[in-house]
Amino acid sequence: MRSRLETLGGSKETVVGAGAQVTGALHSEGNVYLYGTVGGDLSARGAVIIGPEAHLEGNLTCASAVVAGLVEGNVAARQVTVLSGGRILGDVRAEQLATEEGASLEGVVTLEEVVDLTALLPANAAEGQE
Repeated sequence: MRSRLETLGGSKETVVGAGAQVTGALHSEGNVYLYGTVGGDLSARGAVIIGPEAHLEGNLTCASAVVAGLVEGNVAARQVTVLSGGRILGDVRAEQLATEEGASLEGVVTLEEVVDLTALLPANAAEGQE
């Protein structure tokens, strides 16, 4: 039987809490929940959720992205959703793009049949992505 600590430690979830600030590139093998600030590129094999008060100043590469805060950089993902109040200041490359009323996107949007994450993610993150 696994201890509670081992169960929590085995998670591939990354959370950058409100008020937290990360400087430099951030990579996760799982999902990322951003409620604070990242000053650098963010890449993840899973989903990236950018909260309403969050700020990413760098490029975002992930399987799927939900943006309620501010992204100042290019976004590459299979699926991108920009919620009301969310802002992307950069180019978007995606298979699917959805925006709510009140969302803002300033950049070039390229919708592709397939976004090849293996070519975009760091080598260790791209393993297993098809």
